[in-house]
Amino acid sequence: PPIGKGAKPVAFGDFSYYWITSRFPMTVKVLKEIFAMYGQNGYLAYEFLDDRLICPEAIKVIQIA
Repeated sequence: PPIGKGAKPVAFGDFSYYWITSRFPMTVKVLKEIFAMYGQNGYLAYEFLDDRLICPEAIKVIQIA
């Protein structure tokens, strides 16, 4: 983020307590209709993720005064 008053641009600590979990497996769709006029195929991929900070004391942030 831009560095300004009240911003928190830097986080540091033990990020092993920050877990990222997959909530839904990656899905890939082929988009043929939109690109058919050009003889191309398009692909749309998405994945739902979730995160959780297990131990809040493990991560600290620097806040700009």
